Amino acid sequence: MISGACPVDQRGFTYLVVIFLVALLGVTSLATGLVWRFEQQRAREAELVFIGREFARAIASYRAVAETAPQPWPRTLDALLRDSRSQTVRRHLRKIYRDPFTHRAEWGLIRTPDGGIVGVYSLGAGRPIRRVEAPGLTVRGNATYEEWLFLAEGAPGVVRDARQGIWMASAPPVKSVPGAPVSRPGEGAAQSIAGGDTSSSPAASAAAGTSIGAAAGSSAVTGSTTPSNTPPRKAAPRTDCARLARNDASTCTEVTARFDAESGAACQASAQARAAQCESGQDITVQLAVRYF
Repeated sequence: MISGACPVDQRGFTYLVVIFLVALLGVTSLATGLVWRFEQQRAREAELVFIGREFARAIASYRAVAETAPQPWPRTLDALLRDSRSQTVRRHLRKIYRDPFTHRAEWGLIRTPDGGIVGVYSLGAGRPIRRVEAPGLTVRGNATYEEWLFLAEGAPGVVRDARQGIWMASAPPVKSVPGAPVSRPGEGAAQSIAGGDTSSSPAASAAAGTSIGAAAGSSAVTGSTTPSNTPPRKAAPRTDCARLARNDASTCTEVTARFDAESGAACQASAQARAAQCESGQDITVQLAVRYF
């Protein structure tokens, strides 16, 4: 009698084949998912580098068009969108981009002690794939994307506050020197003679005095005055006190909104002291009391 049932050994073989196919499908799906996640992360890193360069370029552009010396750094990222310091409004940045890793328009800001922004960094916590620097990107580590720094051209040295975990620039405070000559490349010797540079050596000062005395004696003998071919140098413009007060007030308002009234009051007190020094023509040695945010 012929039975239609499969032998026991054939049923067991079919079961093993099915298990093997399911396992193979699972491994293939896992490998595909890993490759897809890897490619997605690389694409986000490329987008982050592009956005970071845009911020650095915009900050440098904001500083380059300044009409005063020293050139100021922007206090907020919104200042890059609408720069109204001159008659013609400039837009150094098209928009405040979103961080491709946090999907928020919130960035870590690298500030000077007086509150100026010299660069940005991501707040993403993932582990980067890239291990080397690129033009416009400074890599300080590979633990998180917070160690990728995008600094504007001419930015000072950057250090990290281990206690707060933030990056900050070690820039000196802005000083106002009324009537001081503008420092330009190649004019060090001329300024030392005409302006009486006290930082020069005694030998150099003596040589300068001898040259000036000889020139004066020559003019007295000939009885003529020879016009100098060197155009007169303009004095460096004083710090715009009204603009300084507006920038400080804007920063203090943001500090009060982000933190508390006590932090805002400390900021306003330092801003008033800075304004008083500026109006009296003194060097602005008081730093704006701001909390880094």
